[in-house]
Amino acid sequence: MVSLYKKQQHYTAAAPLSERVLKIRESTLDAKHIDIADSLNELAIIYTSLQRYSEAKKLLKRAIAIGDETISDPQANRSAYSILTISNNQLSLIYFKQGRYAAANELAQRAAEIDQKRTNLAPEIVVTDTPDGSVTAIASKQALQNQAQTTWQLAAKLLQQSKPDAAKILFQQWLELNEKIFGTDNIFFINRLIELADVYDIQYRYGDAEELYQRALQLSTQYLGEEHPNYLKLIEKLAKFYSKQARYAIADPLYQKILAVNEQTFGVNSLPVASVLDDIGNFYQQQGRYTETEPYYQHSLKNRQQHLDSQDIAIATSLYQLAELYHNQFRYTKAEPLYKQALTISAKILSALSSKLPQRQPNTANPNLNTKYTAIVHLHTNIIRHLAIMYQQLQRYSEAETLYKQASELYQTSVGTQHQD
Repeated sequence: MVSLYKKQQHYTAAAPLSERVLKIRESTLDAKHIDIADSLNELAIIYTSLQRYSEAKKLLKRAIAIGDETISDPQANRSAYSILTISNNQLSLIYFKQGRYAAANELAQRAAEIDQKRTNLAPEIVVTDTPDGSVTAIASKQALQNQAQTTWQLAAKLLQQSKPDAAKILFQQWLELNEKIFGTDNIFFINRLIELADVYDIQYRYGDAEELYQRALQLSTQYLGEEHPNYLKLIEKLAKFYSKQARYAIADPLYQKILAVNEQTFGVNSLPVASVLDDIGNFYQQQGRYTETEPYYQHSLKNRQQHLDSQDIAIATSLYQLAELYHNQFRYTKAEPLYKQALTISAKILSALSSKLPQRQPNTANPNLNTKYTAIVHLHTNIIRHLAIMYQQLQRYSEAETLYKQASELYQTSVGTQHQD
């Protein structure tokens, strides 16, 4: 079932199933068994597709540790090498997406070296055209994949050396190799286009990125259809891509298209629609279009209140963003009760989570804080600070000072003065 969901790119559905498979293997196998590394890889790939990079990296590092120990045994079979190659390549990809090119190159090189050690491979055969088109040549699919990986590494090094034009030539070769491996009428090649577009986007080469995004969109429309989850993800990526360049006239209809499809698929009052409403509200607020922002935030809040517990953190977030909107419009009497409602919810959640965490030392960085707790600390302190700013604007200085102190003390005792934002 996991494989089916992955093939259909339904990663949200695939994640809990893959997590369950990992738990079963961890409970039945030795902690250093290579099959656990295989499950770690699979779940990490799903998390990467969901942009849950921090979680994916932790899984891949575990998989690499298991794989390294496994291949240290002279009797290790080739599957262990394959699994370790995947771990290194996947971690390399994440680092590259995050702009950590040196680390990405090192891992990619290591993956290539491990792959070379595999023996007795039964290569898959593909047919590729020769340059003059007169005859066909038989090539190993594995060889093409190795060549593509090497080409990517070289291109990444050129980027690291501030040689973007030379890198572009190699990235184009990488893309052509992937076209030979996969063809163009499938999701695998479309994903390669998006990966390369993402690299150009990070490098602020928006023209190059846009060309690839648009090509991916054309192929997605043709082969996936407008209701496919990956098509919608690409539309959302494009909307944000144009928005950050202040090309609002292009981004606006894309956001509205995402909203229309989600409303048709999930229902006007659904939780998925609430997330899209937030995005559109943020988009309009970014432009100072506050009057247009308000109904989107209000609808988003209503949807969440309809489906979630009244003390859910998502409701606190919706209340906070609506309060902030009213604050920006100097509608203080509307903003204040919403800030306070959001604070009440976040304080209760924070208190409940605090009791479950290990004892913390004040004024020291605490790397063991879980992601959820840290996110709520940030939300809670931000609400306090914004309410304090509003009180200061209203010349309610005593209340503002109390809140500023509360925010500072909470952050220091919860996260630590040495913590880097």
